[in-house]
This record gives sequence, structure tokens and C-alpha cells, in this order.
Amino acid sequence: MALPSEVNSLDSVSEQYRDQYVADGDLFVLDVETINGRELANTVNLKSALQNERTSVTKLNGQLKAFEGVDVEAARAAIEKVKTMDDWTPTEKVQKQIQSAKDQMLAAHKSEIKLKDDEIDSVTGQLQNLLIVQEATKEIIKQGGDVEVLLPHTTANATMEKVGNTRVLVINDGTGNVKVNGDGQNYSFSDVVADLKKHKSFTPNFRPIKAGGGGTDPSSQNKPSNNSTEVVITEEQARDTTFYRAQRAIADEKKIPFVIRG
Repeated sequence: MALPSEVNSLDSVSEQYRDQYVADGDLFVLDVETINGRELANTVNLKSALQNERTSVTKLNGQLKAFEGVDVEAARAAIEKVKTMDDWTPTEKVQKQIQSAKDQMLAAHKSEIKLKDDEIDSVTGQLQNLLIVQEATKEIIKQGGDVEVLLPHTTANATMEKVGNTRVLVINDGTGNVKVNGDGQNYSFSDVVADLKKHKSFTPNFRPIKAGGGGTDPSSQNKPSNNSTEVVITEEQARDTTFYRAQRAIADEKKIPFVIRG
């Protein structure tokens, strides 16, 4: 029969085992020698203490969630700054508040300026691209070329570069260097289109133009009735889109009327 770990009275224990108990308050506890970590302990108190610890840990974890993502060093610096504020004079406090407001306004202003700058850059880029296309188209038509085929090749290496307060057309050689013509001048769309016109792959995309700029086809049926005061083509000639555009460009360049007659 096993001995009870504690009793209220030694009378409940056989006389031969009574000397194995020691008094513990109002109780008598079995005196057991600890061997290899085994001992007689009050597990009720241990369990209660363990439960209290678990409750405390759960509570602390809940409190710590409020500080997740907080920069500890920044928080410490802020706390130290708050401590020093107690020593500030009223004037210093007002100055600090004003400076804080200024800093916030400046940050917001910089953000707004950046948005506007980005918007301006976007619009400027679109306008520059449009100008490049317009100028290239005008030159292709002037030299009697097919705009649809030649435009991508004409504008491939063209950009608008800022020079002082203005932007100028710059055509590079495909490697980033500014391309120059035989006269030592920067390449223009006139030079680019002329090069394409000489290239055997693009020559078929051009119609011949008279030296005087008056017509685009040597045949009599396609010769426009041009003089120094106006450019005139027939309705039949106007049906030829390339011819029409070439003559229109000539009229626009000379700033004279462009007329279509039956």
C-alpha cells in the first residue's frame, strides 16, 4: 500500500511509518529524498503559478501588437525630444510649432511641384514628338515621298535638344553623335529624306520633282499649272494623294494659294 503524500493527522498512518512525515503547518508531509530530479512537490501551486505566467505572457503579447512596425531608435529619440520640451520657453515652443508647420507645407509643396513638373515634361515630350512628325512629313511631301513608308525612317534618330531657352532639332548618327552633312552643318530632315531618296531600297517610294518645284511628274497629264502667285492642280491630279501633298507643301512653303480645278 502506497503512503499518502500528506495527512491531516499522523493517526491515519501506521505507527511504523509516522517517523517518515514532517510537520508542514497544520499538515504532515511525507519526507522524500530528491533523486535524479524526482521530488515531492505541491503541484497545485506550480500549476497555478504556471497558469499565471501564461496569462501574463498572453497579456504582454497583446500589448506589444500595438508597437509592431515601430522604429525603436526613432521612438527613443522622440521620447528624448519630448523630455527636453519641458525645458523650452513659451517662445521656443511657438517657434518649433511654426517651423514644424513650415516643414510640412514645404514637403507638400515639393510634392505638388514634382507632380506638375512630371505633367509638364509629359506634355512637352508629346509636343516635341508632334513637331518632329510634322516637320518630317512636310519634308517628305516636299520631295515627293510616300509619307506612310518613309516617316518612321526619317524620324528614327531625331530628337529635340534644349539649347539655352529654346529646343532645336538634332539628328544623330545612330550611335548618339550628332550627324553633320558635307557642309559641316547639322543634319536636317531635308538631308535625311535626300539620303533615303538615293537609297535603292527607298527610291521607288519617291515621285520625281521638277527643279523649279512646280510639278512632280514629267508627264503632261500630271503637270500642275503653277506660277509665282498660286499652285493649281486638277481634280484628277488631286486623287493622287502623294502628288496632292507634295503640291500642297510647295504652296504652303511659298505662302501662295493652293487651288484645285476641274
